Amino acid sequence: MAQSNILFIGMNVHKESIVISLADDDRSEVRRYGSIGGTMDDFKKTLRKLVSTGKDLFFCYEAGPTGYALYRYITAQGHQCIVVAPSLIPKKPGEKIKTDKRDADNLTRLLRSGDLTAVHVPNAEDEVIRDLSRAREDAVLVFKSAKQLHWLAESVNMPYPAQKVQGVVQKTQGIQQALSNNYLKEEALFSLREGWIKAHYPNG
Repeated sequence: MAQSNILFIGMNVHKESIVISLADDDRSEVRRYGSIGGTMDDFKKTLRKLVSTGKDLFFCYEAGPTGYALYRYITAQGHQCIVVAPSLIPKKPGEKIKTDKRDADNLTRLLRSGDLTAVHVPNAEDEVIRDLSRAREDAVLVFKSAKQLHWLAESVNMPYPAQKVQGVVQKTQGIQQALSNNYLKEEALFSLREGWIKAHYPNG
């Protein structure tokens, strides 16, 4: 890859939006591309515009709750991308005020200077299993708390229907998030999900 033709792209990624900054591989200032919607369709439109520059694109963004779908899409299109851990991003002394735009600028600058450390990106199957396992752990904690409330209610003769305990688990946000994980649809992993559920909830 020609060193003089790289466009470094730092992204501050959220569910509803992506803030993007750009930098050429010379000493020119980082410039702001702007904010786009957070959907994959929004990003695809932006990617087409960036590709039209004729540059070799090199993306980065922080690991977070949005997962790695963006990374997988970018690399599948033949572009470079790294995902970085927030805790490993170098910080300037006294730097306290953070904004999405500043974060995107900083990521772009550090990407260009080679000061970012990439995290390991799991494959889609491993990520689904990880999300489901975390959701199950969350549900177990919620279930224990609900049982404690049930026992407490009984000790003071306060009605607390037992079915509410199970209902708490069924409605746990972590479970709902995991079972509706986009990867299940995008990577055709419904059978993997069903196998995991049967293994952990044989009587469900």
